[in-house]
Amino acid sequence: MAWSYERTMTRYENDAGPRRTGLLVNLGQRIVELGPGSGVNLKHVNEASEVPSDLEWIGVEPSAPMREKLLLRAKTDCPDLKIRFADQENGIIDVESSWADTVICTLVLCSVPDQAAVLAEAHRILKPGGRLLFMEHVAAPRGSLLRAVQSVVTPFWMLLTDGCKLNRDTGAVLARAGFRHLELVDYRTTPGATPFFVRPHIYGTAVK
Repeated sequence: MAWSYERTMTRYENDAGPRRTGLLVNLGQRIVELGPGSGVNLKHVNEASEVPSDLEWIGVEPSAPMREKLLLRAKTDCPDLKIRFADQENGIIDVESSWADTVICTLVLCSVPDQAAVLAEAHRILKPGGRLLFMEHVAAPRGSLLRAVQSVVTPFWMLLTDGCKLNRDTGAVLARAGFRHLELVDYRTTPGATPFFVRPHIYGTAVK
């Protein structure tokens, strides 16, 4: 997955880049990113900060090959950013409660075993008033033809994409996650940026 990601996601990242830039603002000084992968958000984090060397960035990334790619990317995109990784054991992230100003979660909730548990951890490690910033592909509306296609394709898609599920109602799970305020925008990717059954997306902010 680490080897293939950047080779297959160029069109998607070109389409998503402006939304990432608009989403990743007012980050504060302490940032936790869930599933940062190869580090595509790092340049946006770097650009959002006046003094990147003052930021503390913690990545929760279980894949060692992804960590290696992230560190290589960081040398170019954000050489002054303080980077460290946190482990996760039995679903608990090794970050103290109420530590983070911002938790970033992009293209992660599609593949985690338990969305509610991940969001509970994000809520725990955020300071009061801290923000979860998310961007995820999601299920099409119930009863639609596209939703039916997603359900048929999902088992095969999971084999190709390290467990990614196409038919998750992530917005509904976010709404039940205990955040004080939720702002959520539905959108679809530009044709050609993703397969048609991956076009439904959401992005937004949840405040603790």
